[in-house]
Amino acid sequence: TSGVNGAQGAQGANGTSGTSGAKGATGAQGAQGAVGPGTAVEFIGINAVPQSYPLASWEPTNKFKDAYVVIPQFLNGWRVTEVEASYGEFWSANAHTWRLAQLTNTGTVFNSTTWTHPGNSRQNTASTSLTIQGGYTLHVIYPAGTFTDGEVAGLTITLTLAP
Repeated sequence: TSGVNGAQGAQGANGTSGTSGAKGATGAQGAQGAVGPGTAVEFIGINAVPQSYPLASWEPTNKFKDAYVVIPQFLNGWRVTEVEASYGEFWSANAHTWRLAQLTNTGTVFNSTTWTHPGNSRQNTASTSLTIQGGYTLHVIYPAGTFTDGEVAGLTITLTLAP
């Protein structure tokens, strides 16, 4: 005959840790990120007529083209992509077409672009594409002749340039 089973023994000690498993497979490539600001731009400002000075009084004696900037050599071959124009203290209901002219070192027009500033608007932004040359100058010109709209005062433009 068999005897009675004895009491259960105490739990044994934990065993030693096993070795690390094999490296997992490489995951799928993530989606492309959004385009950042990245593109270089430069800005050039031309204050053609002081803010409170009537344009009709300015033109007969000073000429708009007398306000100009020289294009730095490092911007050679860049493009003017936008013209942002603003009148000063007063603006009229009349639309006016303006020209941004690039003059060579001898003072002749190399190239130019025009934009129309709408009536009843102090500020206007216009897209354009004008390739510029380092060392040449940029001038604001009123191409229709003498400016006679007595309601407009002040004129400044900011140019956006991109490579």
